[in-house]
Amino acid sequence: MAFVGWMMFFTVAILWGQAGVRSYLVRRLYETGMRQKFNAVYNLKGDVRSSLFEGSFPINIDAQLEINTQILSVSENGQARMRYSFRYLKQVVDFFAEEELPEPFTATIRISPSGFPAEDETTGKFRKSRQEEEEKGSPGIDFLPELIFFLQLVGLDVVPGPFYPMPPGAVREGDQWRIGYPTPFLNTRGGRLSLNQATVHTYPATVKVIGMKEIKGRPVLHVQQVTDTEIDIPLDDTLLEIVRLRDRNPPRGRIKGTIKGATDFYYALADGALLQASGYVRQKLRAEYDQQTIKEWEPEEHWAEWEVQATFRQVLAEEKITPAKSGTSKPNRSRSRK
Repeated sequence: MAFVGWMMFFTVAILWGQAGVRSYLVRRLYETGMRQKFNAVYNLKGDVRSSLFEGSFPINIDAQLEINTQILSVSENGQARMRYSFRYLKQVVDFFAEEELPEPFTATIRISPSGFPAEDETTGKFRKSRQEEEEKGSPGIDFLPELIFFLQLVGLDVVPGPFYPMPPGAVREGDQWRIGYPTPFLNTRGGRLSLNQATVHTYPATVKVIGMKEIKGRPVLHVQQVTDTEIDIPLDDTLLEIVRLRDRNPPRGRIKGTIKGATDFYYALADGALLQASGYVRQKLRAEYDQQTIKEWEPEEHWAEWEVQATFRQVLAEEKITPAKSGTSKPNRSRSRK
């Protein structure tokens, strides 16, 4: 199969079974040089509680993002190397009275046929993020990870960007399958693995084919991802590498809670492009040190918890195909969608 030189797009074919039941085969192909731009907005509202203060505080985040992707190369196994970036156009955080925009984030990953980054590439992204955090601070940690860090991840986590679930084969209306959705937390297996060996904690989600619809007169395939799960992640997995420079036991604790949400994806039947996506995620989480860590480390903050809901909408604003320099040339194609 010749993958090199073919763009990243979805060829959606309508198949008819022997019994006359309509099914949809979503094929993912890649073309070196393809660029996409997504526009996304999200709003996060909720309440924050902590051992540092009495009562709770409301929080509200409004953000607008621009997400750009470029396919750099394609391998024979169907995977592609993709450069993608998240750039904030707006962010207002009411609780923190903050309007400063986060720095743009750019990474190069290998994306698998499942629609998500390959695990080793995903792990590398989070390792880099964690290492950058460590370099900014002093050796060791005397507090739970900053709340704003997690709240921003909640908002970003609900925005799919260039990542979305792909059907494992030919599917019909009502078909569903399970996926492991990646989290921002690394899994060091209780400290038995180094940061470089760590994998990523995931939680389960169900993907279901809803059926055909129309968006502005265009036939689309509607696929919905639903999450309803509990998480229980050891805090030492997220903090271990930071405290290894100290001659002390690493802080122990857990991040526990529930994650519920739904995301609706709409793929154009003509070429499989993700025309739009929208959804929400509802989180109720608590991060807490155990008593031995509180006694030994005497941290300023013993626990923190938050209950938030984030909603989002994302649209494909532009799709441009620039043929590779080598091989047979193809005409440029450019699409703009509002």
